[in-house]
Amino acid sequence: MGHRPEIGNLQAPKTAKAGQPIPITVTARKDGSSGCGLVVSFGDGSDRQFKINGDDGKLPVTMEHAYKKDGKYTVRASGRQITTSKECKGSASAVIQVGEPKPANKSAKSK
Repeated sequence: MGHRPEIGNLQAPKTAKAGQPIPITVTARKDGSSGCGLVVSFGDGSDRQFKINGDDGKLPVTMEHAYKKDGKYTVRASGRQITTSKECKGSASAVIQVGEPKPANKSAKSK
């Protein structure tokens, strides 16, 4: 029986425009021959699941995602059991700023 792959890194652009598809890539820290489940949560309420060493091939996996609204989003890749595939090991995340960042609230007074 082989080892499950371990998630190493999540690569995504630091900035994006609303409605523009951006590439997101999940790489492996350690390769493995056993199948495992991976979920990528985009930070906007949507996610995508992959069966690594199964239906979706090996790591790295690249997908595209378009954010509908401006804002700051944290994208996370983590293991998840999918049907008979145990979860991949490890996790990774990245922050993407979509559109212009909101200005700091300067009306807040500090004493």
